[in-house]
Amino acid sequence: MRLLWDDGDESLPEHHYLLEAVPGVGNVGKLVLDTLVNTHPSRTVLRILHPDLPPHATLNDAGLLEPPCMTVSAVDLPSGETVLVLTANFQPLSPAGQYEVATAVLELCSDAGTGLLLILAGLAAEVGQESVYLVCSSAADKEAMEARGLEVSSEHPSAGIIGLTGLLASLAPIHKV
Repeated sequence: MRLLWDDGDESLPEHHYLLEAVPGVGNVGKLVLDTLVNTHPSRTVLRILHPDLPPHATLNDAGLLEPPCMTVSAVDLPSGETVLVLTANFQPLSPAGQYEVATAVLELCSDAGTGLLLILAGLAAEVGQESVYLVCSSAADKEAMEARGLEVSSEHPSAGIIGLTGLLASLAPIHKV
């Protein structure tokens, strides 16, 4: 795995939230985050290259060929707050690769003092089933969400969350994120 920092610093910029979505069961979360990045001032902070990403180089916005990677962008919101967004067109194809990337991202978040990691994950569902579920990976986060009046599901997703997204969410408390 290789971390390519775009701004010369080898740490995440000041932020409170990291939002993540990658293609998996669906692309809805990724489309939401792509829209966030594309509609607000943003800059690429970090590109993560991993040998288990599919070998599919693509043209970037400048028309240059770039290797498959995951991208961390800093997005400046109208409130003045900066959030980080982790997206990609792919995720590592092997469980080991997904674990390595999840661990690396969480270590960066831990070092940077990321306050909250929010993941957007799709579920396989019947046509017309449009429910949204909030789940937490720590008792403290669950209590904090419920204190805000949010309903935290203890039943869904009943099949769990697969891939990089599931690992990021479930490993976050171990890394103090």
